[in-house]
Amino acid sequence: DSELKYHLETMLSAAVLAVPELLESGYLKKVNGVAEKLKVLIPFPETADLASAKLRVSRWSEKEKNPDKDHLELSVSHGNSAVSLIAADAGLIKSGTSTLEAGLLKCPHVVVYRPSRTGIWIYRNVMRYKGFVGLVNLISGKIVPEVLCEEVTPELLSKHVVMLLTHHETRKQMLEGFEKLRIGIRSGDRSPSAYAAEEVLAVARTGWLAN
Repeated sequence: DSELKYHLETMLSAAVLAVPELLESGYLKKVNGVAEKLKVLIPFPETADLASAKLRVSRWSEKEKNPDKDHLELSVSHGNSAVSLIAADAGLIKSGTSTLEAGLLKCPHVVVYRPSRTGIWIYRNVMRYKGFVGLVNLISGKIVPEVLCEEVTPELLSKHVVMLLTHHETRKQMLEGFEKLRIGIRSGDRSPSAYAAEEVLAVARTGWLAN
């Protein structure tokens, strides 16, 4: 619940803010003067209560005052994250194993993580970790942008979404990075999870906690 609280509504609001620029860029078309809707896929884990998830999205829609929300086509599902990532042109993905899945499935994305105020304080003042948090970046170096802690706002996420959907060179470089990631993992004798675990442990050994 806390992860949804700090991520879902912000991501949906970012999608709303992206609509005008996507219309202006031509990513979203107009047919006979009617604007095409931005399709937003919202896959929840298989263990999630789908009815509760849909209710949460519905409540956000009721509270959202920006009229551009009518240009969104929201699709809530669960247990089909891989299908959603393959279908998506871009993604806002909470930091975790889903980011590695997105990289391997070649979905351009932004890594997003906003903990509670207490979590932010611990991250900034106790851990003092300055490296990457996304698994793709931990394994392969900087491939995808990361938006963390106080930086997680609808405005900033919207800018990243527009860039991923409309800027050819940005998408090209990211997809090339994903291909190198896939080749590197396929050429080894370990699973992607093993690679990820090894990289996380390596970061911890270099001094995750402040001395």
